[in-house]
Parts: sequence; C-alpha cells; structure tokens
Amino acid sequence: MFNLHQLLEECNYWVPILTKSATALAIVIILIITVYYISGFHGGNIKKSKAVRRTLSSVDSNNENQSNNAKVLVNRIIKRSYVRRFEDGKIRIRIPTKFFWNRSSLGEVRDIIRDRLKGESFRELLENEFPNNSFGQPINHRDFYEIDSD
Repeated sequence: MFNLHQLLEECNYWVPILTKSATALAIVIILIITVYYISGFHGGNIKKSKAVRRTLSSVDSNNENQSNNAKVLVNRIIKRSYVRRFEDGKIRIRIPTKFFWNRSSLGEVRDIIRDRLKGESFRELLENEFPNNSFGQPINHRDFYEIDSD
C-alpha cells in the first residue's frame, strides 16, 4: 500500500542532495565556459583581439562562388583569432582556419579568410589599432594565418 509519510521522508532526504549536486554542476559548467572563453585569447590583448574578430566577421566579400554555409563557418572560426604583443614590441595576429577538433581546414574556408585579410577594412583596422607598426602579408600555415609586425 502507498504510504504518503514514507514518500515525504524520502523526498526530504533526496531533495537537498539533488539541489547541491545541481548547483555544483552549474558552477563547474560556468567555470568551463569561462576558461574556454579566456583561453581563446591565448594571453593576448582582449580588446584588440575582439576588434580583429569583429572586423573580420563584418567583412563580406562579393565573390559569388562562395557558399553561405562556408561564410557562416568562417565567421564562427575567426572568433578564435587573437592578437599578442611580445616583450620586444612585435605584434602577432593569428587567425585560425579550422576548429581545434578538425583535422585540417577546408580550402574554401582558407580562401575566404585570405580574401578578408587582404581586404581594405582589415588593413584600415591595422592602421588604426596599431599606428606605429607595419605588418607584412599573411603567412599561410597549415591550420592558421599569421601576420607579424616588422
């Protein structure tokens, strides 16, 4: 037979345990998201990294051959770009061409990123954000582009 008193005692026992477990899990998830977000800057300048990301995301090439899916993918990938200043004053901008779990980057994605890096708005950003530095051409490594100051 169903005993209401016994059911209430069981609930009184399990509810605090489940509440504490859910709270601990939420805190762990928030910490993981925070570490993932901060690690995306790789110890670089967060403000300038965000400016590079925003500029590269807003540039849209008018190439008809590029698919919308590739453009959306590029916008998601370049959100892991970062700017890093070294002690000797040199600046390095690194723009990934793939997600960290992919084995290699797609050719179309690399082409879109290269077009955006060679665009006028990106060069204007470099002149405005880093007025005393001159930057070379983007160097294509296997999984990322890298731009170093001279």
